[in-house]
Amino acid sequence: MVTKRELIILVDDNAANLLAGKNVLMNNKPALILLDVDMPDMNGYEVIKILKAKDETKDIPVFL
Repeated sequence: MVTKRELIILVDDNAANLLAGKNVLMNNKPALILLDVDMPDMNGYEVIKILKAKDETKDIPVFL
């Protein structure tokens, strides 16, 4: 029996955590994105617009 492992990434807006999360996302497609609404450079709703506009991320569920 083959078990499929899903990836869920939770990234804080701390600079070190952002870098680590970005590196993981460059090599993996998450099954779910947990997103904060209140972030320093753009809000969560703006991020969702970007994610849903890209073919590679448009089908990933996003929770705010």
